[in-house]
Amino acid sequence: MGMYTDIVLPDNDVRFIAIKDNVDSENRSQSNDFTVVLNLFNEFHARDTAKKVRDAKALIRKSRQYLTPVPPYGYLKDPEDRKKWVVDEDAARVVKRIFDLCIDGKGASQIARILWKDKVLTPSAHFRELGVNTPRKPGADPYCWRDTTIEGILKRMEYLGCMVNFKSFKKSYKKKRSYPNPQENWAIFEDAHPAIIGKAQWERAQELCSHKRRLTKSGKSGLFSGLLCCADCKGKLYFATCQSSQTTTFAPITRATWGAVGRIISAKTR
Repeated sequence: MGMYTDIVLPDNDVRFIAIKDNVDSENRSQSNDFTVVLNLFNEFHARDTAKKVRDAKALIRKSRQYLTPVPPYGYLKDPEDRKKWVVDEDAARVVKRIFDLCIDGKGASQIARILWKDKVLTPSAHFRELGVNTPRKPGADPYCWRDTTIEGILKRMEYLGCMVNFKSFKKSYKKKRSYPNPQENWAIFEDAHPAIIGKAQWERAQELCSHKRRLTKSGKSGLFSGLLCCADCKGKLYFATCQSSQTTTFAPITRATWGAVGRIISAKTR
């Protein structure tokens, strides 16, 4: 206590004034001994308030209430009951299309380019058009989708009709930064709102997302890309093509040793 008022601020020639507590660091005749006690009480008050907020959120967790102030892309708050979500039909069609493209074998970057070419508004631009305030503001190009946005949509359980609370947490009430919470600590309630995606379709998308398929320079992607492993070294077999000879090769090396010389298993395709 008192580190800033006694050490940091005087070392940097900063004058400290607290009008309510009648404290002035330049008034030598005034005793600032009681300032340390005031800081201690303020610390206790902040800590007690943070504890009450956590307890209130724990009660909300048991009562099946949404903690997020803004529903995810594809949903809106019910005008008649702000504690409920309803489907945003325009955004829901885009969400369904994203899942369909993923199941068809398209990656996040490919889906983003398709939506950009078709002039589909990004989630932040869509919310702004509806007059909904969101933490993220739209960029200069309202149609510029990011890979991370597509990946976030594909991973959301809310599209199954589930309410998912406590996906993030704060290590201390003094820090504003949030950290991702392990999935076993999530509070998941099924059938909380209308589903946009079926369970089988969502699970298939998760399976495909766990095996990323990147296009080669020739613009091709292997059918088994991201699925095959070397029987000897257990390394992933990376798909590659040669434009001159139209040869398909799979290299049994990990990404860390991609530049190293390794055994190449190749098979010509026609």
